[in-house]
Amino acid sequence: MSAAPARAGVLEADETWEGDVRVEGDVVVPEGRRLVLAPGCRLTFVRPPRWSCAVFRSAREGYPIEASQRELCDIVVLGRLEALGTAERPVVLGADGASWGGLLCLRSGQLDLKGVSLAAGGDAALQTFDDARANLKDCALAGAEIAVRALGRSLVRAEGGSLRAGRCAIQAGEGARVRLDGVELVDAPEGCSLWDSATLDAAACRFVRARERGVSVRDLAWARLRGCEWRETAVPGERRHPARLDIQPEPAR
Repeated sequence: MSAAPARAGVLEADETWEGDVRVEGDVVVPEGRRLVLAPGCRLTFVRPPRWSCAVFRSAREGYPIEASQRELCDIVVLGRLEALGTAERPVVLGADGASWGGLLCLRSGQLDLKGVSLAAGGDAALQTFDDARANLKDCALAGAEIAVRALGRSLVRAEGGSLRAGRCAIQAGEGARVRLDGVELVDAPEGCSLWDSATLDAAACRFVRARERGVSVRDLAWARLRGCEWRETAVPGERRHPARLDIQPEPAR
């Protein structure tokens, strides 16, 4: 049996990955480039990475902040990443369970993820910054302290699937926008944490075993939850003035 192809470094052209792929260092999808993960593609990651880069994001504090994790492999998207998983042939990131840094999308990068199983072991499984966009459909994220972190002017949309995390399923701040439809947030002590003018619009989601709270909002953050379910969750939501929290029950049928 031939060894899985190894990947690391900056993409110099558009690429499509298929089958088993061994990621031996950071992978950077630069602006104007596209990486496609075909149905059934399975990525494994080495630790420590054999090649790593420092990735900095812009911040309101006026100085850059490092977003990458140099001791783990990251996939950094400044261009576009498409994952084309199906129910029968999902795309698996972290197929062997080894820790890796997760997905970072920043500047005007875009993630289009469908049928993805992402198991990371770092601080956050998926992060968006700046003007980045992330679209998730029927994806399962697990293994990290935070499943999704959205900052800056970024936008995250998720339909179906599940988010599991050791500390918080979703963190959003600095004006980031999060839209959820039919997503399960499972076994995270805190389901969603929003601050500093971030917004959350969630419909028909399930919060399962949120031991501390389902949603917390502070500063100028705003959250609206429509027709969501709360199972074994301590408190559906908490807010600190002047933040806004609107929890609407499912309409009677």
